[in-house]
Amino acid sequence: MHSGRCLALAALFAASMVSVDGSAAPAPGAASFSATAVVKKFGTLKKGHGAVSAQHLGNGKYTVTFAINVASPVCGAVATIGRATFDGGLNNDASFVTVANVTGDDNTLYVETRDKRGRLHDLPFNLMVGC
Repeated sequence: MHSGRCLALAALFAASMVSVDGSAAPAPGAASFSATAVVKKFGTLKKGHGAVSAQHLGNGKYTVTFAINVASPVCGAVATIGRATFDGGLNNDASFVTVANVTGDDNTLYVETRDKRGRLHDLPFNLMVGC
């Protein structure tokens, strides 16, 4: 079920991509992401494409640095809560994730993860960037 949600979000994200000149987005299924990251709940970068590092800043707060400019106006980032972890079991509870650019660092994104009550909480997450 979880992987299905990730694929659905990825397809939705890809379908919403429009180039700077306003031309149509790629056909569904034809899009690819410029960069991806899978981050464990304690901030370890498990894997990714174009991801250079991940850092745990504190409870539920992270940064992920990429080899590309992710702050470009033609880029968009989507984050999902990860489910399987090698450093903390399974995450089956409802939870939230937000992602934002980092002022002054065009290659880094800031991520917060929260539990179902909205409290900052260490959780694994997946990050996808399309440019």
